[in-house]
Amino acid sequence: MRDRIHAMLMLAGFAYGLITDGAAIAASFDCRDAASAREKVICGDPVLSQLDKDLGRTYRERRTMLSPHGAKVLQNSERSWLHFVSTVCPNTNPPNSENSWTPAYCLKKRYEDRLKQIQRVGERFGPFIFSRVDIFAAEPAPDQTGDIGGFYVHHVAYPQIDNPTSTQSKSWNARIIRTLSGNGDCGKEADDDQDYTISYANERLISMGISISEYCHGAAGEFYTSGAQNFVLAPSFRALTARDVFGRSHRWVGRLETLVWQKFDKNGWTKGWTSEEQKDIKERLGYIVIRPDNWVFTKDGLSMAFNHDEVGYNIYSVIISWSELKSLLPQDSILR
Repeated sequence: MRDRIHAMLMLAGFAYGLITDGAAIAASFDCRDAASAREKVICGDPVLSQLDKDLGRTYRERRTMLSPHGAKVLQNSERSWLHFVSTVCPNTNPPNSENSWTPAYCLKKRYEDRLKQIQRVGERFGPFIFSRVDIFAAEPAPDQTGDIGGFYVHHVAYPQIDNPTSTQSKSWNARIIRTLSGNGDCGKEADDDQDYTISYANERLISMGISISEYCHGAAGEFYTSGAQNFVLAPSFRALTARDVFGRSHRWVGRLETLVWQKFDKNGWTKGWTSEEQKDIKERLGYIVIRPDNWVFTKDGLSMAFNHDEVGYNIYSVIISWSELKSLLPQDSILR
């Protein structure tokens, strides 16, 4: 996926050039002036018309939360989205089309997704305000099995500290771009999506969850995985280590494993496993829970997700509350 992301960055730059500065960005227009086929589709559907108004209002509100540079980043993302929508959503009903491929249906789905994305622009965590970069691309597909019939659909999103003033915050911005996912299993013949959730930040640490989904066209189901990015900002920029959180002692390891297993047991996930399966999963848990790239710190505590290829056949997620976690933290922990 990394090569595809680089290609998407180039494509996004091309798409920005296709839309002039005078073009509507998250347009909320007066239906009395509707002229284009797409504008008429929007005005002819009350739900879609309201979504258009909500999107335009939210875009303007979120843009005011950002620095001039952050506002430009948002504008570029919106141009990428507009170019994407104009590519994948038809202006008229295709011959013999089902309702799922009509212009109104296609636009509603795109608008609903975009509204959720823009609502996360300008999020504040700790001392930072985060802008958001969204890049969209679509390539013709010979089948109708994907999210949008006849297309391979690609989307990647990543955060940036808005108006960074320190060397460390600038380093974080650059590092997040470099840590975008590598190639997927399906090559180009897939729909793929990469998104993030900023969950915790203070002056010294930013914690972020990452979700990646990939659908190989024609496959029975979607592949989903999750991960985390934790970086120390001060006194120098670097990846988070277990020692930053739990100190030099290793006594926390067994205690954390026990807490995680208790969550599994309490949720009833262990009931269907044989004793041999439980032993095997416990051994794998012991390796997974100690990895900072599986830790996402949130307002509720330490969240850990276990993918289907790591534990059993499902995706499991547990949270170690701050009250439970506090007893494991030394006084010099980066979380204190």
